[in-house]
Amino acid sequence: MIFWDNEQIDRARDDFRAFLFIVWKEIGLPNPTPIQVDMAHTLQNPPNDRFIIEGFRGVAKSFITCAFSVWLLWRDPQKKDIDCLSF
Repeated sequence: MIFWDNEQIDRARDDFRAFLFIVWKEIGLPNPTPIQVDMAHTLQNPPNDRFIIEGFRGVAKSFITCAFSVWLLWRDPQKKDIDCLSF
């Protein structure tokens, strides 16, 4: 079991990329790849209010989108308008 210190937890609360690293470690995956980190950055800092993330099969688009939804709810448990769709 990995224990995360308060500094890491605070960083993960502020930056989805840090949260993604923690999630990946907790579910036994290697560190996110550069393209996965880029997808995480784009989700946190969208280019506009509607966009599409495309990637090859197996790049973890659905896992990252799910983790992003969890991150949003962790930051604001009362949030009611999470608009993420993954195919």
